[in-house]
Amino acid sequence: TIRDSTEIGKLANMQQVMSSIPFITIRGTPGRFSMTSPRVCGAFRLVLDGHPAPADQLPLIDNREVAVIEVYRRQYPSDLVIPSGCVIVVWTKAGLNR
Repeated sequence: TIRDSTEIGKLANMQQVMSSIPFITIRGTPGRFSMTSPRVCGAFRLVLDGHPAPADQLPLIDNREVAVIEVYRRQYPSDLVIPSGCVIVVWTKAGLNR
């Protein structure tokens, strides 16, 4: 599942962005939420601008600064070693301009 900055920019925060992913259920507040997807994802992993990051950092990202979000339900196509579970890849506008 992919969301680009046009879709992301229409939403108020990352909680709403992640709620727009069909197989993810969100609980909590915009500044501190958790995600579940029992039948699809055991756990969620975050890759931020190409680097693994703690998944609890996701609510802290300003969605207006996000260029694209990719959510992989299976193997993430990368040379990074990612444990099992769903992978959320966030590319910020600044990260793409390096």
